[in-house]
Amino acid sequence: MNTTEYAVISPVWGWHLHEEMLLPGNVRIEMIGELDKISIKGWSEALNGEQIRALSNADFWFRYDFKSSGEPEAERNAKELVRNTILACQVVFPTGSHDSGSFLCVCEKHRETLVICSFSLNRRLQTASWALTPFPPIDKQELVTVVEGVQEAFRKEVARLVNPLCLLELGEEANNSHMRLLQWVTGLDALLIAEGRYDFERNLSNLLGRRTYVFPPIDGVQPKYQVGDVALDLYKLRDKIAHGLAIPKEFREITGFEDVGGKLIDGMYRYCQYRHVLEEAALFLLCSALKTVFTRNLTEVVADLSTWREYLMSPQPVT
Repeated sequence: MNTTEYAVISPVWGWHLHEEMLLPGNVRIEMIGELDKISIKGWSEALNGEQIRALSNADFWFRYDFKSSGEPEAERNAKELVRNTILACQVVFPTGSHDSGSFLCVCEKHRETLVICSFSLNRRLQTASWALTPFPPIDKQELVTVVEGVQEAFRKEVARLVNPLCLLELGEEANNSHMRLLQWVTGLDALLIAEGRYDFERNLSNLLGRRTYVFPPIDGVQPKYQVGDVALDLYKLRDKIAHGLAIPKEFREITGFEDVGGKLIDGMYRYCQYRHVLEEAALFLLCSALKTVFTRNLTEVVADLSTWREYLMSPQPVT
């Protein structure tokens, strides 16, 4: 039976290493050639002009090559592998984008170019301001470890990891601030097997460290928010949203986004309300919790309910 060579590709947004890299599962981050960029410009039957311009400006792409003789599962499995790899990268470096969406394309290899066969376009995280800033340096070994962990979680169908990962993705696609926070805190709740707000606060603090900063420092600026400062508020606000209740005044107070000295951070929206700070905290805490699980090789621990519950009962060393 004749086989055809294909590639699943997707642009890498926020790739600050600016170098090619081989990831687990034989997914590559590689620089797209000028010939393929010319090919992108010819995709006008599938994409609009704005989308073509954005994709033509992307230098680095995820790429996974596979062969198929027409079996639907081959393409489905390839797309799922790349999608999960993209999700793992978001866990390591949550990256916002001003572009029109997340693009996943299946192409047929034709001589020296890629010919589009099918594509999907989903919304991308566009609102979390701290995720739109230049991110700290990426640890390549940490990235490899998390990609392996995410792929393993989906392969073994570990629900306490798969569900939070899917909720991370759904939150990034949501176009409403409250819906994003709802998805991300629910993802944390699922991972932490909390049975109430105080379980949630304790388990999150034990996993990450009560005095661990929520956000990474960027350009020497450290936002002041720590895990123990926001955990209970996140749970309370999530409950109000989930039950269709009015948002209490405390979450609608204009607070701005402050550094450890209590000063407003330059470049951040100074009139943002506390609920917007919590929205961003929900994203970074969910990513931090998932990253901690994978870098500590805790997938099997999480999969066993009693072992995972016992693990979360005591404070863990902060690395």
